[in-house]
Amino acid sequence: SDWCVNDIIASLDNLKVLTISESFGLVHTEFCEAPSLTSLTIGLCSNLETLSIIDCEVLVDLKIKMCDKLHNIAISSLANGDGADGGDDVVCVIKNIDLSYCRMISDFSVQNLVKQCHSLLSLRCAFCDDLSELTFTSNSLQSIDLSGCTGVDDAMMEYIAQHCHQL
Repeated sequence: SDWCVNDIIASLDNLKVLTISESFGLVHTEFCEAPSLTSLTIGLCSNLETLSIIDCEVLVDLKIKMCDKLHNIAISSLANGDGADGGDDVVCVIKNIDLSYCRMISDFSVQNLVKQCHSLLSLRCAFCDDLSELTFTSNSLQSIDLSGCTGVDDAMMEYIAQHCHQL
């Protein structure tokens, strides 16, 4: 369940890699204060709707796959502000994000992730059906996968290509 995840993280200060798969009890989950967590993978959690990542300052790889109801992901820092507005005050070193088959993920969530993750190199949103109005700028992003996103059109791809200078 949502509470069990936080209990596990709180008791394991040196946890570097966490994989959660097929957990139906996760709905509104927060990952709080995981000082050593570098890789987080969540897959096939069919009831997961929202995910908050708070004070995970060394997290480099974020993979959330096949979570059909997930629509919102937020990254924030208790020390530097809440990050809820997508502000630049959040410490975020994530380099790779994979949201493949999270069919309900919102444009707003993806745009905020790109905005907050200044070191982001790779973004994979394959088969995220609700994406239709992505408008973001990135000076670090080198790879983006929007294959199978039915709402993505040529104009959106052109906008992203023009505003992500490392692609």
